[in-house]
Amino acid sequence: MYNSVPQTLKELSRLRWLALLVQLLVLLFVNFVLKASLPIFWLACLLALSGMGNLLFTRIRIKSDTLVGISLIFDVLILTALLALCGGPSNPFSVFFLMQVAVAAVFGRPLYTWIVVALSSIGFGILFFWHVPLPHSLGGHSMGHEGSFSIHLQGMWLAYTLTAMVIGVFVSRVSEARRMAEYGQQKAGHLLALATLAAGAAHEIGNPLGTIKLAVGELKRTLGHDNVSEEAINDLMLIDEEIERAGAVLRRMSQSAGELMGEQPRPAELDSLVEVTLNLLGDQKDRVTLVLEPELNEVYWPVQASAQAFQQLLKNALDASDASVLFKVQQRGENIRLYIEDQGAGMEKKILERVGEPFYTTGSGMGLGVFIARSLIQHAGGTLEIQSAPRKGTQVCVTLPRHAKGQR
Repeated sequence: MYNSVPQTLKELSRLRWLALLVQLLVLLFVNFVLKASLPIFWLACLLALSGMGNLLFTRIRIKSDTLVGISLIFDVLILTALLALCGGPSNPFSVFFLMQVAVAAVFGRPLYTWIVVALSSIGFGILFFWHVPLPHSLGGHSMGHEGSFSIHLQGMWLAYTLTAMVIGVFVSRVSEARRMAEYGQQKAGHLLALATLAAGAAHEIGNPLGTIKLAVGELKRTLGHDNVSEEAINDLMLIDEEIERAGAVLRRMSQSAGELMGEQPRPAELDSLVEVTLNLLGDQKDRVTLVLEPELNEVYWPVQASAQAFQQLLKNALDASDASVLFKVQQRGENIRLYIEDQGAGMEKKILERVGEPFYTTGSGMGLGVFIARSLIQHAGGTLEIQSAPRKGTQVCVTLPRHAKGQR
């Protein structure tokens, strides 16, 4: 849900170049126009160090997420050093500490935001004890009692710390909401692409399958009048059955990716919906151990989409284990929870993290089952969680409101 590390570093690099340009222009203006006496050499060294760090962060080949956090911390340290050489807390540009917090909240993870809040607060506090005062021509003034905070300065530091924390929390939540919205748009785009692919596949493959089916029918009629072995007739019948099976797979794939996403919720008895789900499994339903809570209430769900989603999850569980699969349905307040547990080999953490990505699979399928199921469930306002460990099987938990999203 977060931007890719290279993209984040690229955006941070642009902001850092802009900040460097502003800092350089301010330094030149103060030195040559206002004729103020500042430690130009050390300030120039810090700006050069910031520029070199910017180049380094954008050219390191290992694009780890930690690199984003390091770059944010680096910026706070550079800003603290610059302010220490230019009047400390009396420098009006000390407000840039808040900008660092906002940037961290927008581009980094919550951990990095809180690190930046803590470091900037500590850095701001250090400036009260150690800094090079501004010249009197720029409004420099004494910072009070040496070696200690005055009441006024304590208030300034405390006000900054509280403000930074509030900004960090608020901006982080806004950024997280934005990332979730972007993630939803990406998934919608994937579903649209999948629906287009399914429709194209159904059209391109359906026509040859239809032609083959007609040819097989003609062969059966022709060979039926000749002295043909029963084995050949059985082979033709097998071909005919496989054509029907392939056509059903194409129809199901197209329906799962496209039409089901637009299905509207309607009243349904939960036990009837579960029965529809099990019937979709064919003969495999005999390996499902069903546990239904008594007195389950009526639900308002997109029935076919829900059944299709549950069937995909059950099929994965059945494929993962030769033993029976537990399918348990419970009601918790206004939510329905469905548990699917298998006794298969389980999954390692790195595989579990990728389960649900489109076209990612460890088996012989297309890698769309969990992706389609999760998309259908989330479209109805529910959630899907998967827990698994090697040699401990897999548990899938689906939580859906009794009134699916869009129903009042």
